[in-house]
Amino acid sequence: MNEIEKFRADVRRIIKYERADNIKVYDGIQVAKKIGQLFCKLNPSLGNLPASIVDYWLESMEQDTTVVAEQPSEKNIDWLVAALSFLEGMASECQCFTQSDWKKMSELINYEAEDLPLDHLSSLMSILVEKRAI
Repeated sequence: MNEIEKFRADVRRIIKYERADNIKVYDGIQVAKKIGQLFCKLNPSLGNLPASIVDYWLESMEQDTTVVAEQPSEKNIDWLVAALSFLEGMASECQCFTQSDWKKMSELINYEAEDLPLDHLSSLMSILVEKRAI
């Protein structure tokens, strides 16, 4: 099991336990925040970039019309897994990103660029160029 698969399994586990523990008052947004914390812990060397990505993810999830009790949806989970893949340099796993998502990633990376390791920054920028987000 690679890190991406483990993350997806951990996300499902968090959702499962939160649903079981909070049957009557399940709050999908709070669960998404816990998932976001896990996402950030997986990328400690990237400064504030993971937190910025999670903030963007949460904003887009709140705009989703899905009922809060059904959040995070499978689509939302897939998006965050794709973001983790992107941070690990695997653009092929990011099919669910829209051109708008790629542009936002470019903005976030430009904002956080000085805090990123140079080799990692170079890898991410190469993907953004490939995706025509720059």
